[in-house]
Amino acid sequence: MATKREWDRVINHWTRIATGTRRKNEYIGGADCAFCNRYFNKGCNGCPIKIKTSLKWCEGTPYDDIIDYYDNYHGDKDDIYKKKDFMRLAEKELNFLKKLRKEVRGD
Repeated sequence: MATKREWDRVINHWTRIATGTRRKNEYIGGADCAFCNRYFNKGCNGCPIKIKTSLKWCEGTPYDDIIDYYDNYHGDKDDIYKKKDFMRLAEKELNFLKKLRKEVRGD
């Protein structure tokens, strides 16, 4: 089960992405996700997102749209984090995670 600290780190990460306040060298990939750090090498087994969706790598969540947008963006990838459309997609992922946390943890 994911710890409160992991949940806080994931929510804080996506809050920064969604609000355009990400840290230097903070990205959408698994290296900056507390859940991925713990569960990715286990096929995502135990990750609360996989438990919810039954899918690996955050498939079936708003993250899919973020990856599509990122993959199809033809400018400097660092600039994407300032785009309103991108931040709106990140906000959907953030809201998904907040709702999931409430379902799983009650907080």
